[in-house]
Amino acid sequence: VSDQITETTLAELGEPGGVGPGCTGTAEPNNLISGYLEPVNIASGDITLSGTAREGVAGVSVAVGALPAKAATLSTNTTGVKTWTVPVTKAELQTLPDGNIAITPSFDGLPGTTRTMLKDMVAPLAPTATPPAGSYAGTQNVTLNKPAGEASSKTHWEIGSATTVTDPDAASAVYTAQIAVSATQTIKARVIDPAGNLGAVATFAYRIGTPPAVPTGVTATETAGGVRIGWSPVSGAANYNVYRSTSTTTPVNPTPLASTATSYVNTGLANGSYSYVVRSVSNTGVESANSATVTATVAPPTVTTRTPASGAVGASAAGNVTATFNEAMTGVSGTTFTLKTAAGAAVAASVSYNTSTRVATLDPTATLLAGTTYTATLTGGATAIRDAGGNALATTSWTFTTDPGPRVTSTTPYNGATGVGVANNIMATFDEAVTGVTGTTFTLKNAAGTTIGGAVSYNATTRVATFNPTNNMTLDTRYTATLTSGIRDAAGNPMALRTWTFMAGVPPTVTSRAPLANATGASKTANVTATFSEAVTGVSGTTFTLKSSAGATVSATVTYNSTTRTASLDPAVTLTGSTKYTATLTGGASLIRDLAGNMLGTNSWSFTTAP
Repeated sequence: VSDQITETTLAELGEPGGVGPGCTGTAEPNNLISGYLEPVNIASGDITLSGTAREGVAGVSVAVGALPAKAATLSTNTTGVKTWTVPVTKAELQTLPDGNIAITPSFDGLPGTTRTMLKDMVAPLAPTATPPAGSYAGTQNVTLNKPAGEASSKTHWEIGSATTVTDPDAASAVYTAQIAVSATQTIKARVIDPAGNLGAVATFAYRIGTPPAVPTGVTATETAGGVRIGWSPVSGAANYNVYRSTSTTTPVNPTPLASTATSYVNTGLANGSYSYVVRSVSNTGVESANSATVTATVAPPTVTTRTPASGAVGASAAGNVTATFNEAMTGVSGTTFTLKTAAGAAVAASVSYNTSTRVATLDPTATLLAGTTYTATLTGGATAIRDAGGNALATTSWTFTTDPGPRVTSTTPYNGATGVGVANNIMATFDEAVTGVTGTTFTLKNAAGTTIGGAVSYNATTRVATFNPTNNMTLDTRYTATLTSGIRDAAGNPMALRTWTFMAGVPPTVTSRAPLANATGASKTANVTATFSEAVTGVSGTTFTLKSSAGATVSATVTYNSTTRTASLDPAVTLTGSTKYTATLTGGASLIRDLAGNMLGTNSWSFTTAP
């Protein structure tokens, strides 16, 4: 040592420190500084391992448990001892199992001394107490019990009043012997393991003294928001506590209830049955024994009946939609009781609720569409439909289909008819008795959309509505008759809109034929002809045909002379002698018809050929 140093410094080989400046010695400078190997726990973040390396070392790596070796950052000095650092992230540490982690540095490939670091990322469970917290007549010597697996951990504790005792930490007293509790006090305890993890805090409230009388007259009833527990006052009680059977060590009331309290509402309950006991509390915090157990059921409200019923077909389109509940409800409104079409369109309606009958009514502002499916929905929830206890109705939906309303079974003239007499009436027959047949609900228009005047009548016996035009209709003009939804059946269901068209005019006729109908000895090589009363269109090999008595179609060429208005069928072969043949002219909307579209009535005649 230097002359001015009067003490001898000793250094353990491989440990930090070593021989100081000016001193001689052989301490190995290749090392891992132990000060950076504190235990790693839940609260730990990233860490940095560090150490020194002898002069001339070119590279340092560090193996941390099963992690791949990590290259260290080495100081750049060329002479003297070098320093190095290696960062290890918390995420990397979390991949390693809890326990002692081996850490080995290597210097230019030569291993250094292995050190260990404790890793523990599981917090201890809360301790228990013997005897358990509660009310006792005299002093209790309390034992704090560590949870299983924490033999090397320490239990720290604090004691005080229920409102002043603080949560213990590493600076709190370490439990080594029983704690004497001679007055009403609360002990808080927690286990801290060797890695420094803080366990859960356990609270043990001891009440020492003579307990007051047990509460009587205890009741439990469902109420808005939960269950109301009631009791009769106890003389001398300073407070009251209410306990649920599922948690008899902790009262459901967060703070002791006043001496004047005679009831408490336990809120936030799911549907189900709940049992309670009540304890009176003395001015020293001592509780009485449990009162008699009382039980209340928190039940969900339900819908008992629906109108129309779920899946109903033929519901009145003019009726209301109703729902009856099994108990009194709140929250029924136009937002929570809705009606929509199958396409999802909302139906405008007013909604009311009768508290006496428990019936919710949805009244559409307009008659529903006939023969249409609707979905009614009752929406439950804490701010929607719920019972007096605040229990939400399960959201309920159902569908029904409205009555299709009265239907038209036949019309005169029929839809698409032509050649309708200009003086004819227009009639419609219904499948059931109807009302509302008027000049507004039964109308007639021409092709230009002009409304035709006329008188409308309805025969309740035959169920026939008649439109009698004021003037004759115009020849060769197409008309449209309309029956609207203003026509209803006896239940008020509207009919679906019904329209049909026809043409007023004179249909073409056949004025002459060759051969004549029922002729005999007809030529086997002559054409078959037909002359019309007016010019027609649609004559073809499809609409003018010839068949033998056996039903075989005769191949032929068909022509039409618009000047003579004569159709000719020229057989491609000589007809068979002494055979009956039938010629047919077929009329129709796209077949034989006059130029205005009036259809020829299908016309057939037969003749027999010569031998």
